[in-house]
Amino acid sequence: DLAGVPLAPYVKSTVDFRYYHRMVRNRQLAFRTMAGVSSAWNTPGGFVPFEKSFFMGGANDLRGWTAYHFGPGATSTTVLQTQGYFSAAPIKLLASAEYRYTIQEAIKGAVFLDAGNIWLHNRTYSGALTTAQQEAIASGIFRPGTFLSQLGINTGFGLRYDLEFLILRADLGIKVHHPGAVDRTNWVITDPVLRDLNLNLGIGYPF
Repeated sequence: DLAGVPLAPYVKSTVDFRYYHRMVRNRQLAFRTMAGVSSAWNTPGGFVPFEKSFFMGGANDLRGWTAYHFGPGATSTTVLQTQGYFSAAPIKLLASAEYRYTIQEAIKGAVFLDAGNIWLHNRTYSGALTTAQQEAIASGIFRPGTFLSQLGINTGFGLRYDLEFLILRADLGIKVHHPGAVDRTNWVITDPVLRDLNLNLGIGYPF
């Protein structure tokens, strides 16, 4: 504490690379790759403060999932849906690609592909941890040999209405690979269900 205010010492760094390739007839290919890592000390459980952690999902991220309800690692959907657990972690990888085109004047379309996940550091976590946190830690640690198989992958399509000063956006994400899938294959696209669809509403382009 400092003058009665709790302190949480941590360091955090991110790298965000974006590339845009313009094509004829107002078409565009857009790519984004993002990586981030953080670390904390002298905090409960050794975690970075929740609001300073990395998250996954939502309108500007992994669009097949809602925000805070994916990862870390291969954390099961059972934990995320029944324990009231909001996913947060100190390591993040994300890659996205979009093919953007004009449908009619102000109406734009897009086809996209996203892949990524968040992970925990491979170390011992202390403190009063809930059952959900313990399970997430067990399945959410970053390991070089397994992280590729734990990438969440989604595809989808979107509609955007360009008001010139403002872009209204609706993206429908469809899960392709879900590392935390329960009672079915991780390649959920082979047996899709309604909950594999996720509608995202946003303002502006996702990247």
